[in-house]
Amino acid sequence: MGLLMLLAYQLFFPLVGAAILLRIAFSGRGAALREGRAELRQRLGLLSAAELAPLAGARALWFHAASVGEVQALKPILASLAQRTDRPRIVVTTTTVAGRDRARALEGVDCAALAPLDCYPAIRLFLARVRPASLILIETELWPMTLWAARRGGVRIGIANGRLTERAFARYLWLRPLLRPLLDGVERAALQTEADRERYLALGLRPAAAAAAGNVKYDARPPQEEAVRAALARLAPLGWGQAPCWVAASSRPGEEEILLDAHRLAAGRVPGLRLILAPRHLERCKEVEGLIREKGLRSVRWSQLLPFETAPDCVLVDAMGALSCLFSAGRAAFVGGTLVPIGGHNLLEPALSAVPVLFGPHTESIRVVAEVLLKTGGGRVVRDAASLAAALAEWAGDPEAGRKAGVQARAAAWRFAGATDRTVEQLRSLIFP
Repeated sequence: MGLLMLLAYQLFFPLVGAAILLRIAFSGRGAALREGRAELRQRLGLLSAAELAPLAGARALWFHAASVGEVQALKPILASLAQRTDRPRIVVTTTTVAGRDRARALEGVDCAALAPLDCYPAIRLFLARVRPASLILIETELWPMTLWAARRGGVRIGIANGRLTERAFARYLWLRPLLRPLLDGVERAALQTEADRERYLALGLRPAAAAAAGNVKYDARPPQEEAVRAALARLAPLGWGQAPCWVAASSRPGEEEILLDAHRLAAGRVPGLRLILAPRHLERCKEVEGLIREKGLRSVRWSQLLPFETAPDCVLVDAMGALSCLFSAGRAAFVGGTLVPIGGHNLLEPALSAVPVLFGPHTESIRVVAEVLLKTGGGRVVRDAASLAAALAEWAGDPEAGRKAGVQARAAAWRFAGATDRTVEQLRSLIFP
């Protein structure tokens, strides 16, 4: 049954690929594709000689991540491996161009490319050129032909930072006859929670292969003080001075309107209030700029900061990697993907900078972290513009209240440390065979 389903999947793969592309395009993220000749070559598994050169004569370890968020999960793992003199060459593939570009910027990555299409010819060409000893999938990247071809080619397979939300699990259940024999070939899996472990087991992962190791994204450290000072210095020409500020991070479509309405309401209670707004996907910046203008606010892009005679109301973050250093500028932070049914993004990034965290009710993917932040007083749930504005008025309008909540948020963040060490230990036999 599994092989028949795999054959059917390959026959219908063009339709599957087209559906994925259409979903990206209609989500307003079409610019994320940015496909050219070089990208098409990588999609077909045809890495160039220059791209393969750093791998010559060495054992390669292949990580596959979907996009920027999953690449971020790879960062602490690579940092841990960098301390080893016997580490393998690191190859990272991603589904999106933005993810590939982010992977290229990570220390320790020897080769970063777009993932080959999940069809046998492309996967076989990629494996023949890269010759990886092991493949480690980040989070939920369960591509059937990639799993089958890698195992058939003698590549050892693992999962790092694995997660499977209730919604994703319900979808994957339909594919269980296809996935069960494929997941049976996974040797080691470091999963985020015990609930994730149970869901993977239900799909076919062997109990002996699976362990709940925590979320490596929560092992991130606050940005270095020097980097924070440099970021804050870049804000100086705006003329904000000591004006209170808040940060809205990883916003999704449908959230920016609420955030901007909340800002206008809160600014009526907190004189001089400013906003740093960072959309989850940078290719949406132009769209978000239009929303800011519609709300009667003035904005400037982070990449175009200049002295202003009249200080703008908002800085729109349009550069990857800048946000983590900007949380310290805020008296409070909102984390997106929570006012719309996405499941939520990383709540601990602002918490590590001792900034209290606001988030919406949709926290399915980050439930445990949200609960700890709520219990410690370092976080608060908001449901609309009015409740967000009220929370901002309290924390941004009262520096001492915001500071105390920030200390509690940071204490909550430190509770989640240690996942990287557990993950590397779980995957040790694949990383250092």
